[in-house]
Amino acid sequence: MLIPPTINIRRERALPGALTRGALTVVRFGKPEILFRCFTLEPPWANNQRRISCIPVGVYTAKYLPTSKFPTLARRAPWYTGKLWELTDVPDRSEVKFHHGTTVADTEGCPLVGLEITKSGINKSVKALESLHLVLSPFESGAVTVNVFELPSRK
Repeated sequence: MLIPPTINIRRERALPGALTRGALTVVRFGKPEILFRCFTLEPPWANNQRRISCIPVGVYTAKYLPTSKFPTLARRAPWYTGKLWELTDVPDRSEVKFHHGTTVADTEGCPLVGLEITKSGINKSVKALESLHLVLSPFESGAVTVNVFELPSRK
């Protein structure tokens, strides 16, 4: 039986008015082996307000669930079947999905994934989403734990 990996997101301290950037790693359960890594981008912290705030620090469950929010993704990503990994237990929030985009204008409070950091966001987002999907695909019928950590502030 395959044991699902864990997703860890270590991000800069989420401040009001600032981009919330992070590093996502998918690690094999019980071993220090990294299966995939990329960058994340979320909106600034806004007291966990729906559609405008990054998600709070915490431990969440991700499930592979249907979505109708990204109809054009199928043209750019042959692997896309109308489902994405969704964080199902973010307090006072729903439909928080890992998805593609390059700036905070492309999200309503969901973590975007990308392979490169830019001044205004991230790049190679569809490729990062595909890689995340491929690593997690053996666990589509189950759930994956997602840990969101905040790095200490730099002084």
